[in-house]
Amino acid sequence: MELDLLYLAQMNRVELCRDENWVVDSSDVIMHAIHRHMYETMSEVRLMIIIEGIEVHNMADVYNGLLM
Repeated sequence: MELDLLYLAQMNRVELCRDENWVVDSSDVIMHAIHRHMYETMSEVRLMIIIEGIEVHNMADVYNGLLM
């Protein structure tokens, strides 16, 4: 649930950070904070999955699994 809300916040922020050429400003502080929080959340979930004994090879698997 938390990751879904962060994903929506990211999508809203991308719309605010685009210029007239549809280029996203990569220096936006709020966007970096959202990405950092998403990474921290996925790291916690990945750790729990590993503790349960399930192999996880990369964070993209965790991200895709949580958003499905």
